[in-house]
Amino acid sequence: MPDTVALPVVLIVDDTPENLDVLKGILKTDYAIRLATSGTVALRVARVPPHPDLVLLDIMMPGIDGYEVCRQLKADALTRDIPVLFVSAKSEEVDELQGLALGAVDYITKPISPPILKSRVRTHLQLRRAYQQLERQNADLIAADQLKQQVDMIVRHDMKSPLNGIIGFADLLLEQGHLAPEQRETVQSIRHGGVNALHMINLSLGLYRMELGTYQLEAKPVDLTPILRRIRADLRSWLIQNQLTWTMTVTGQPVTAADNFVVLGEEVLCYSMLANLIKNAVEASPPGQVITIALEMVDTTAVVRIHNQSSVPEPIRNCFFDKNVTYGKKSGTGLGTYSAKLIVETMTGTIAMHSSAEEGTEIRVALPAPATGQATRTKLGPAGQGMVQDQPIVHQADFAVAAQPHLYHLQQALERHDTYEALNEIEWLIKTAIAVAAQPVVVQSTRLNGKVEMEEWSEAGSVYQKLVQQLARLGGDHAES
Repeated sequence: MPDTVALPVVLIVDDTPENLDVLKGILKTDYAIRLATSGTVALRVARVPPHPDLVLLDIMMPGIDGYEVCRQLKADALTRDIPVLFVSAKSEEVDELQGLALGAVDYITKPISPPILKSRVRTHLQLRRAYQQLERQNADLIAADQLKQQVDMIVRHDMKSPLNGIIGFADLLLEQGHLAPEQRETVQSIRHGGVNALHMINLSLGLYRMELGTYQLEAKPVDLTPILRRIRADLRSWLIQNQLTWTMTVTGQPVTAADNFVVLGEEVLCYSMLANLIKNAVEASPPGQVITIALEMVDTTAVVRIHNQSSVPEPIRNCFFDKNVTYGKKSGTGLGTYSAKLIVETMTGTIAMHSSAEEGTEIRVALPAPATGQATRTKLGPAGQGMVQDQPIVHQADFAVAAQPHLYHLQQALERHDTYEALNEIEWLIKTAIAVAAQPVVVQSTRLNGKVEMEEWSEAGSVYQKLVQQLARLGGDHAES
């Protein structure tokens, strides 16, 4: 048997049998016809599958008139998408406007012209098929997007396991305390690389949501200076290999360990954005050149300027931040500057690039700062030592005492899962422990820092307890001596 194609179903509604016969006679060759002699019957027939593909509807009928039938069809989820064409002897403009306002797609006046009726019906059925095809394609896209997100989640999960192993082994090596300074620096670099890779994995879905405009920003104060130091450490081998010089200033002065530069944003987003922009500048710089990072406050805006002495190739200057734009890089994807722009705009900032052969290239990033945001210099003791009530911390017992309020705030932050606050307290502990040569505290604090960065809160709690024990020993050892 040959395949048969089901004809589109047209429901004709009119209380006059002669009108039904005329309309049916015009359309029966091309369509499957259903008839209804009242509004009540029409509503019942329209709700029975297979639903009509189109309704031809008279207005003046006893009981429920055509306007009310149209209103009820459009109010019902089963029938709201069926196109309705009014066929009526009422030819006033106000009547047509009322019908269209109720959701009808067309209005045909009697007496009927068969060619016009056929043309109108054919056109609206074609539009309905096109709309249904778009709906199916949209559903397919939604399903594909859901599948993509599921695959992304699986990939991210599978990639996290080996990275956690790398970070864990690095922690073990750091805890042993038998490493030479250069070895410790190398292991810390490996660990930072693993943590950064974890951040990038977690960020991948965030970038996708930024493209859709659905990313939920949780803006908090973020100090950019430790982030920039971390990026410099990540790029250290490239800088050395290519004999590049890195300079960084805060409000026009060389940056020191006492400086901070606070913006409103998310730490992971700030790291990714700055790392992409700076890496791009470093890779574009021939050997012997200078990379300059300048931080300054302009009113309530935090401005970061990244400058290198090379110019952006002219073909891509006007589309530098567009997606997949790259030039002269065999392995370039063109996603680094694009993602940086997405991140900056997500954090309600602005980004711009200026480049010329004479002046080189400068990227200017402007981000909102806290109400009291400014570049500051923290009051430290000699050689970067911490302070207790304006007195330098020079003994480990002093450190153990001074650490108590920091431990309290750290514990509260861990309980709240407040990454930013926890990392702030840990940074103080590490810096001060280094200043008083409290190596066991440095090890435990560094390990805790990693757990917090990865948001492994249960393990962070265990490491925190070991840290408390180490500090208690410092105080006890000093008391006994």
